[in-house]
Amino acid sequence: AGFLPGPILDQVGNVLGQHQGIVNFPVGQRRGIGVAATEPLYVLEIRPEANAVVVGPARLNHSHSLIAADCSWMGIDALRRPLQAEVKIRYGAAAVPAQLAPLADAPGSTKVSFAHPQRAISPGQAAVFYEADTLLGGGTIERALATPAK
Repeated sequence: AGFLPGPILDQVGNVLGQHQGIVNFPVGQRRGIGVAATEPLYVLEIRPEANAVVVGPARLNHSHSLIAADCSWMGIDALRRPLQAEVKIRYGAAAVPAQLAPLADAPGSTKVSFAHPQRAISPGQAAVFYEADTLLGGGTIERALATPAK
């Protein structure tokens, strides 16, 4: 399915164009989207179930929080209450301050709320949690949560 043509959508669902396969579009990409616009567009989200690529301006390419699934813990038994930590969401990137919180309705999942918005949070990538230099654990980024409009 990742190689089939499908729609390029804006954040409210309007069709802006067609893509030749979602595999060609990583979250955060700017070049080669193939849609003319008055400002640069970035890939905000991939929707595999709809074979759709969602694009939008740079200001929408940042998020304050994410959900990490299938979390494993090493430095602690389990996450039972909110905890301040440092989080890496990209290989080679610096860890950034965030609050980790367990999700009662999704065991094994963690909500990560960043002190400052993060760019191009990519589902399927690892989120790794630290306390100083101690590895606490990590999980797989399930989705970025929309940042409320100001």
